[in-house]
Amino acid sequence: MQVFSRQIRLLGGAAAAAWAMDVTEKVKAATGVPTSLWAGLAGLPAGSYAWTTPVEGMAQLADMNQKMMGDAAVTESISKGREFIAEVMPDRVAQLIHGEITAPAEIGGILGTVNAVAAEGQGAAAGAWALKIADLYSEITGLGVLVTTTIAGPMFEYTWAVRHANAASIDEATAKVMASESYAAELDRAGGLFHPGAAQVYARRIA
Repeated sequence: MQVFSRQIRLLGGAAAAAWAMDVTEKVKAATGVPTSLWAGLAGLPAGSYAWTTPVEGMAQLADMNQKMMGDAAVTESISKGREFIAEVMPDRVAQLIHGEITAPAEIGGILGTVNAVAAEGQGAAAGAWALKIADLYSEITGLGVLVTTTIAGPMFEYTWAVRHANAASIDEATAKVMASESYAAELDRAGGLFHPGAAQVYARRIA
C-alpha cells in the first residue's frame, strides 16, 4: 500500500477550514476513495492542513486525478480556495513498509509523525533502523507504528506515524519513552544515519 499526501497552508481561520472540509467531501464523492483531512496541532506553521489518501499505486492515483478533473463539483470547490491558499507544499507518495492501514483514523483523532531523510550512503541502514525503532516504540507504549518511505519526494525519506485517540494518549506515550533507557540507547545508535533536522509534528483529523 502507498499513501498520497498534500500539505497546504491556509489563511482565513474557520472559513478556510470549512473550505478544506468541503473539498474533502467532494473528492471522496468523486473518487470513492477514503481521503482524510488533517489540521496542524503542534510543530507545524499556523494554518497548516494536509490531505492523506491510501492508494494501491500510481495507477490508482492517476485514475483518481482524472476523476477529480472531470468532476464539476470538485473543480468548482477547489476554485473557491484561491482566497485562502497561502502556500502549497510538494506532494508526497510514500510506500508503507511497516504496519497496516485497515481503516481511516477516527474524526478527532490525532496523528503524530516524525520525518527524517537518510544521510548519503545510509539509505538501507536507515531503513533497517526505522523498523527497529518502530517495534521498540510499540513495545514500550502499546501503540502501533506505521513506517513509510518515499516513492515521490525526497529520496530515502522515512516517516513514522502513530495514531492517538486524544492528547492524553500523546502525553502517556511520551512519558513512557522518556523513561525508557532502552529507547534512549536505540536513539543514540541512529547517529550518522540521517540528515540533521528530523521533524516531529501532530495533526488532528477534522474530515
